[in-house]
Amino acid sequence: MRSLVNRGFGFTVTALLLMTLLCRAADDEARKIRVPTYDPDNKLLSEFTARTASGIDEADIKAVGVCLKKYEDGKLITKMDSERCDYDRDTGIASSDSGIRVDHRGIIMTGVGWRASDKKVEVLDKTKLTFKRANVATNTVVTSKSMVYIHADEVAVFDGDVVVVDPQMKLTGDSLTVVLQDDAVRFITAVGKVKVVQNDRKASCKKAVYDVKLGMVLLTGQPTVSRGRDFLTGRKITFWADKDRVICEPGHLQMVLSGNSKKSVF
Repeated sequence: MRSLVNRGFGFTVTALLLMTLLCRAADDEARKIRVPTYDPDNKLLSEFTARTASGIDEADIKAVGVCLKKYEDGKLITKMDSERCDYDRDTGIASSDSGIRVDHRGIIMTGVGWRASDKKVEVLDKTKLTFKRANVATNTVVTSKSMVYIHADEVAVFDGDVVVVDPQMKLTGDSLTVVLQDDAVRFITAVGKVKVVQNDRKASCKKAVYDVKLGMVLLTGQPTVSRGRDFLTGRKITFWADKDRVICEPGHLQMVLSGNSKKSVF
């Protein structure tokens, strides 16, 4: 998830906030802060702004109306907004109880309450991640109570009431991991009591890996897929979000026939 966090959010705002405030005059309260950074060719790399900031000479620095923008080749690629931000110089942690919104190339993350250091970023409540699959008009939305991003692992972990609503299916689980590749969500992995609903087809398992690029979902850990009174079980089951296709390896199909029909519903 380097694209969303290290290049976009990650938490360069911590360093920028400290640098900004320390570079100001010794006034206890500074207003309309703007600090841009440039590359050697004088192209804009980032821009940190805040409406007000106080506590410059104290351990706890407070800023209001925080906005961080990241640029690439002169174009805006990431924007982060939060109404308030507290920075603790002793711990190196930036935090807030206000909302946060990060938009990186159309991948949007929002939440309420956040905490960030050089090692991780936490969104504490009402986390929501919105993105679009290639060639699909409708958004895919991931929601959960909280989210933690670990810089070293480059993954984001969502916990608590995890739900994925995709144009072709709905997935729920106890915990969920999102991985980005090339500025796009590539893999979504759900674990725990995983359930998937796709039209009239329902599935359950202990682990589901959704390859977003391929639209493919791999179920493992006692997976079952049912449609009506028919159900399929196996060691692993693969199906596609936008196709009426299921592969079970190895598998057992229990099929309930109605009337003279002898055709499987899978």
